[in-house]
Amino acid sequence: MHDIGETSWQEPSDNAYIRAVDAWYVVGHDQPGAMGHTLASFGEQDQAKKFSDEHGGEVIRFEDIDLELLGELGRGELDAGAP
Repeated sequence: MHDIGETSWQEPSDNAYIRAVDAWYVVGHDQPGAMGHTLASFGEQDQAKKFSDEHGGEVIRFEDIDLELLGELGRGELDAGAP
């Protein structure tokens, strides 16, 4: 996963990775991903919180990600900018 706390959202660096199980995630934010709605991943909780404050969404951990959440994300149901 790209560590968005260490790289740009628009052009993520392939030198800024974090292990998925260690990351903090923001789900339901207003930033578009390359393939639609996506989780934003961060190495630090405070970075995830700051992103959430600026772009909406909820801060979660890896353990909170399940098929139901991914389905909602894929259908655009968690997008902060969705109607």
